[in-house]
This record gives sequence, C-alpha cells and structure tokens, in this order.
Amino acid sequence: MSARVRLIHAAHPDQLVDLVFGELSQSHRQWPDHRAFVLVPEHLKADMERRYLTDHQSQGLMMAEVLSFNRLAARLAAEAGGDSLPLISKAGKAVLAQKALLDSSLPFKRFQRLAGRARYAQELVNILGDFNRYQIAARDLRSFGDQSQGTKARQATLEKLSDFALLKEALDQAMDQLGLLDPDQTLARLADLLETRPLHHRLAFLEKSQIWVLGFGNDRDFTSQERRLLKVLSGCLARLTLVLAADEAGQGPLLPGLSRGRQSLESLKDLFPQAKIISLPPREKPSQPQVRCIRTPDRREEARFAAGEIRRLLLEGKVRRREIGIALCERAAIAPYLETALEDYGVHAYMDTGRPLRNSSLVRMLTAFLALCQYDFSFDDLLDYYKSGLSGQSQEAIDRFENAGLALGWRRASDLRHLTASPQAMAEALKGHLDPESPPGLLVMELLEDVRRLLELGADMRQRRTGRQKCQGLLDFLLGASQEEEGDLQRDQGFSPHSMAGRVQSRRDQLLEAKRDDNARLLVSSWNALIDFLQETSDLLADARLSQAHFSDMLAAGLEGLALASIPAGIDRVRVGSPAQMASWPCKVLFILGMTDSAFPPESKQEGYLLDQERVFLSQETGKPFPNRKRDQPAAQAWLVQSLLERPESILYLSTPSLGPDSSRIYDEQVAKSQVPETIRSEEHTSELQSHH
Repeated sequence: MSARVRLIHAAHPDQLVDLVFGELSQSHRQWPDHRAFVLVPEHLKADMERRYLTDHQSQGLMMAEVLSFNRLAARLAAEAGGDSLPLISKAGKAVLAQKALLDSSLPFKRFQRLAGRARYAQELVNILGDFNRYQIAARDLRSFGDQSQGTKARQATLEKLSDFALLKEALDQAMDQLGLLDPDQTLARLADLLETRPLHHRLAFLEKSQIWVLGFGNDRDFTSQERRLLKVLSGCLARLTLVLAADEAGQGPLLPGLSRGRQSLESLKDLFPQAKIISLPPREKPSQPQVRCIRTPDRREEARFAAGEIRRLLLEGKVRRREIGIALCERAAIAPYLETALEDYGVHAYMDTGRPLRNSSLVRMLTAFLALCQYDFSFDDLLDYYKSGLSGQSQEAIDRFENAGLALGWRRASDLRHLTASPQAMAEALKGHLDPESPPGLLVMELLEDVRRLLELGADMRQRRTGRQKCQGLLDFLLGASQEEEGDLQRDQGFSPHSMAGRVQSRRDQLLEAKRDDNARLLVSSWNALIDFLQETSDLLADARLSQAHFSDMLAAGLEGLALASIPAGIDRVRVGSPAQMASWPCKVLFILGMTDSAFPPESKQEGYLLDQERVFLSQETGKPFPNRKRDQPAAQAWLVQSLLERPESILYLSTPSLGPDSSRIYDEQVAKSQVPETIRSEEHTSELQSHH
C-alpha cells in the first residue's frame, strides 16, 4: 500500500505543534484501536511528550506515542523480534577506534600520529557516524582515483579519506566479531526490515497507523538515512504527515530564520512528488513579549540578578516556576554561578546542562589514577589524584603534603618509591622540613602511607596483561575487591568507607543532607555510567594483551564520549538549558544569559579533523549531501535566534555580562529596538541604574 503523504508548513512552529497534537488527539478518539506516532528530535522527546499530555486533550500514551527516529526503530524492531544483539555505546566505539589507531598492522597514512591523543578517537567516531547517517560507504571514500596525483592539499585529503575507510572497516569488523550492533546504523536496519516482503506479520498494524514528523528541517535538512526511512514508511502507513516551519513568497517578507525550512520543504517535495502540500494561514500576529535588556559587570552578578528577578516574579504570583526558562549562552562559564545564586534565593531549578562525564570529579580521579599506574609518573600527577576530592584525605593533609614535596624536591615516582620504602625512610625524609611526630608531620606521614598503597596498586595494574584483567583491576580499585560483582550505588550494599565506592556513597549522603538533590543524583549517575563503561570495555578488549600506556589511552578515548542525561526531580521547576534546548521550551518568561559577541549566537569555531573544504570535496565527488559547518551554520544560527526571541509569552530578559563593547550584536539590536530603558548593574554596588539609549 502507499500512504497518503502530506507536507504541512507554517511560519510559526507552535502553530504546527498545536496542529499535530490536535490531529493526534482527534485520531485517537475516532480510532482508539489504531496506533499513532509523533516523531521528534531526540532532545525534544521528553518536552514534547509532556506538552502533549498537559496542553492538549490527550487520551494517554498507550496507542499514541511521542518518539524519536531511533526510539521508533527500537520499538518496531522489538515488535518484530529483531535486533536481539546488543548495541555498542558511543564510548565503546571510541575505545575500539583508539585500539585500531594503536594497531601498527593497519596501514594508516595519517591517523597513526593521532594515536597518542585520545580526544581524536571520539571525533573520528563522530565523523564515521556522519558517514553512516549520510550513507557514505568505505568504498565511496576510496573511489577518488589515483591518490598520487594532484596538489599536496588534495593528496592530504585523499589520504585522510582513505584512512577513514580503513578505520570504518576495522570498526565494522570488530563489532561483527563481538556480536555488537552499531547505533549509527539503527535507521538503516529499520528501513531494511520494513522493505522486507512480505512484511513481518507483527508489523501489520502499520497499515492502519499514522505518523507525524515534527521539529525537523530548520536547523538542518533530513539525513540520507532519515529520508530513506521516510520513503519506506510512506509505503507501509495509512498516512504520513511531515510538518516544518517554512514560509513562501507571497505571504509577506521571507524570514531569514526560515531559510533552511524553505530548503527542506523543496527537498521533501522532490522526495514525495505526489504529496499534498498544505500551507497553514498565518495566525493573528501574537502580542510581542516585553523585552528587558540588562548589563552586568560579570557573570556572577548576571546570575544573581536573574535569580533575584525570578524570586520577585514568583513572590508576586505572576508565573509558576515551570513557566520560566533560562538559556545559557556560556554554559560552562556561568552554570556554577547560576546554580549558587538560585540556591541562595531559594529557587528550585532543573539545570539540563548535559554535563560531559570527563568534567566530573569521578573521572578526574580515575584519569589521575591511570597516570599513577605508569611507572614514572610525576608529582603533579599525584597531586591531581588527591585534589580530585575523592581521595579520602583531608584538605589540610593534602596542602601540607604538597608543601613538603615542593620544599624537599619530590619530582618523580622514583623519589616517592625511595621515601615510602619504610616508615623510617618516611620519617627521615621529612626531618628536613617537618617534625614527623608533630600533628602536621603525622598528617603527612599518614598521606605518605597512602602513597605507598597507590604505588602498589599501580604495580599491580602493570602486572595485569590483558584488557579484561586491567578493567577488573580498576573495578576492584573502585568497588573494593570483595564487591566486584555489584556496582550500582542505588542498591544499598554497604560499601567499606575506605573504598572509593564508600567515599562516593558518603559524598552522596552529604549532598542529600544539604538538600542538593540534583548534585547527588548527578554523582550517582556518574558512578553508574563509569561502572557500566568499565564493564563494557572489559568485554570489548577481552584477552587482548595491552601495555599500561595503550590501555590508558583507550580508556581515555572512551571517557571523552561519555555524557550524562539528567532527569528533573520535579515538574514545577525553573528550566535551565542551552539556547538550542530552550528555543522549543514553552514558557511565559525567558532569560537569555551570557549574550557576548563570542557566545551568541553560538557557533562552532573549530572545523574539526575533517575540514569544511574536505566536506565540500566529499559531497561533490560522491554526489551525496554531507554536513558542512561553514555552509550550514548561518541558517542554523538565524533559526535559533528567531526561535528564542519569539519563545516567551510575557517577558524576555536579554543579559550580557559586560559593561564594555563586547556584547552580542543581537543584544545591541534589541536594545536599539526596545522602547524600555536598559538596566545596568553597577560594578560598585548592585542597585539598578537606568540609562536611555
């Protein structure tokens, strides 16, 4: 059968959301036994689901579901009883990539020089993911003729693409041998399943089902995998509806923020030439939110102003917490200040900042411990371990130990091995700086005893020959040798307080007592993610014989790819996220913080390992679309800016942490357009000064 395909577009995205959820509710009432799906980008899934349940007359999520493409693929594969093999994680792929880079038998022309820099493994895996998403195979990467001809730059590009082909084949072969599925091929596997004839009998329900596709096509076009899957779905469904924000000539001036939407609409018309095109009439022009522009001397004052203003709005009863959003243009820089300010003002918030695991105290500790497993580590490596906050030593002991080491010239592991050989050697080494029997001296002596234990652990790790043995050594270190089977802190196993697990558990309890539930939840999630990663890596590396240096490089590559997905502790909380996350968050009040010229609109300043000109070359030579930072970024920025400025219903706060000329051009334009005076927070005091522009 062939589905009725509709392409619906309108200039305002909320108009499309209301249309889709209205049709979904109506369909559920008319045909309660027919299943229906709304497909949205992964990062919008939870928000759109909540919006459907709260703002529309929904009939629940039993037969009508809000999913992403990947979740739909998992759901249909489960229905058909397929995909019984496990998926490899993104971090696991980085481990395998690093393993391939370290393999001297693979004839890489350029990649082997990256083997000592673990962060590149994750970037290479991301690029390979793009190759899969845009259906560029290894043979395509090798199909560019004689690599010895042409300019030096062209030869470098061809060698690089050839290395990508070799790495792609090595990873595919490794995953096949391990019995693992590539998550970047999930949509391709679903398309293959749906193209099988006859269609699996457990998927017969699709003939009476509808799918709406919402939220795509404005910051980027559909990928080749998504386009193929949409085409296949159109042959299985009762109706397929694709909606996107786009305008057309003749409906008023064309909006710059919808340029990508217009291109996506034309692309979909080519993909579905028989589709019914529906242009929604523009809504009555909605009332514009009140705009307030604020300058502050620094990020700390910017965060305090926002927290105080939110507190005032809540006390006045004008809005609820869940109706307030905060977009952080400089997430890493301002998030700590904002978290403290919101806590000081008693404002409950959910900070959806998507923190990479590499920034957590757990990974900093583990990275430092891996450095200590090298035979000749430095004194600075040892200090990194103790300053991670999870060493179990007091801050006073660490400070006195550092002072003693600097005064007595401790530089390398050999110095520490010599002075920790016996208690007498420790005491003798300290005499030139501290009395070993004094309270400060006893603190340093106790810490030196812990250094001796770390030296023994490092020697034990070096003695372990295989990847599996080394991973088990790390798990023993983290969990305690008697707890190697259980790693989840949410189970109450009663870890030893002297083990790393016990220290993490103690820190969790301290955070809960301090009413910092989100931080406690983040710590536990970090722990569980780390344990899962080590257990997966143990299976990936298995009995491969590895040096300690190579093992550390592989582990570091995987840790680069770990990130934590957080879940809010409650519904009625102020929502804090990136500009992209907040651009689709329905709210009455929106704060945009950190609007400096370098941070807003956000841009990708680094081309990455695959340069823009190389991406253009690849797309031209293969005849297949491929993402390009230089080409795609202006349209994505325009869409993001338009979405944010139109997002709140009542008040839009624009804030820049600078009294100088480095504010964002978007901020300056809004100041010039606004009829309201700019609010300036003085450097000397926190009272507000008004200045008219």
